[in-house]
Amino acid sequence: MTTRLAGDGPGVVPPAVHAFDRLAPRYDALCSGELFDHMRRRVHARLHELLSPGARVLEIGCGTGLDTAWLAEAGADVIAADPSAAMIARARTRIAGRRAGGSARFLCCGLEDLAQHLGSNCQVDLILSNFGALNCVPRLDALGELAAFHLASGGRTLVCLISKNCAWEMAWFLARRDVRRAFRRRGPAPVAVPVEGIEVPTWYHAVGEVARRLAPALGVVRVTGLNVLAPPPYLEPRWQQAPAVLRRALLAADAAVATVPPFDRLGDHVLIELAREGR
Repeated sequence: MTTRLAGDGPGVVPPAVHAFDRLAPRYDALCSGELFDHMRRRVHARLHELLSPGARVLEIGCGTGLDTAWLAEAGADVIAADPSAAMIARARTRIAGRRAGGSARFLCCGLEDLAQHLGSNCQVDLILSNFGALNCVPRLDALGELAAFHLASGGRTLVCLISKNCAWEMAWFLARRDVRRAFRRRGPAPVAVPVEGIEVPTWYHAVGEVARRLAPALGVVRVTGLNVLAPPPYLEPRWQQAPAVLRRALLAADAAVATVPPFDRLGDHVLIELAREGR
């Protein structure tokens, strides 16, 4: 496997980048546990269906490289971007020396600056942004522009966002009479979310808004709710107190209803799959 780092330029550090630089040492621990693993397996299952050996993938918001390593081990050639240098460093360490049929090249930049680091002839078969990386971006127009220029005809884009409407979260906090937290995702944007002591501006993009922003380059073909019947990962300690048989049943039911309206838009995360129209 080969790796390369590029695009780390000077400038003011945005709050999200500062926060995730701080979070990098603990990020993998926070993204572990049965509930998070369930969501990641669902995303990987869909990627497995879409990818062929040698596929070219652009990953936006790669974090510590959990998905980058999986993609490269599956034989994909990955361009992985993240604005956090600390996250990129950990991603490079993760994949260093691993045996894989694919490769990984790293760019230290966010969505808005990604186009200037991709060559004009760069073509990819799939664009992936997993687990809320684009919730730190106010508008997704730049993603549509990237797809228009760099996604091959018939290619797919998978965007996994922290959803605007999480049924479990609303029910959980309403039961505790905490109305503000129950509907915090639906508040005026951006919502300030504390990460490592830093208030990170966060945008909870609705599926319809994503579709409008990415048209006409991309069209929505599939919406999947992640953790609709299972709780959000921050409730993992409570979740582990439930009997194992109940947890298994809920996870199986969650997978069964994930693409059925309206459940497909009521999970903790939502996986939006879009297709590149033929040129």
